[in-house]
Amino acid sequence: RPHLPPKKNDNEPTLVLDLDETLIHTYRSKTADNGSGIEADYMVFAENGYSCLLAGKLRPGVFEFLSWAAKSFEIVVWTAGREDYASMARHCLDPEGVLIRHMLSRNSCIRMKSAKTKEIMYIKDLCALGRDLSKTFLVDNTPHAASLNLSNLIPIEAYFGGGSDNELMELRKFLE
Repeated sequence: RPHLPPKKNDNEPTLVLDLDETLIHTYRSKTADNGSGIEADYMVFAENGYSCLLAGKLRPGVFEFLSWAAKSFEIVVWTAGREDYASMARHCLDPEGVLIRHMLSRNSCIRMKSAKTKEIMYIKDLCALGRDLSKTFLVDNTPHAASLNLSNLIPIEAYFGGGSDNELMELRKFLE
């Protein structure tokens, strides 16, 4: 069964965007700046309202990029993170709920263990989306995530919080 419901417009291409180090950079921290001196763009607090569980930076131009892309693409954000984390990120990136049509999390990934490093890897199988692969693109900073669909991958440099990043502007030019 496909991960996504049927599309209303089959002519519209699907743009699958990775979350971590592609759209945002999240870190676990007890302080809002992770010791770097750079203020966080978002913070998630524990239920007591005092302890900062997560904080992070939005990739420069992320809102402008999503607003532009939503006019031409069906936007799917797919993270190897847990569902509660994905929900938090969706609210942060699209508080009105009008840009990101679908959000997928770790539950929708194929879990594999590297024979060499014993590291757990999460693979995003675009075939499982139920979309025409000739009109589906995956933007991700980790090529192994697209190992089942490398011809659909648009690689992007990993984002770790720097303010001078212009990858999303370059991606827009490429997609145009």
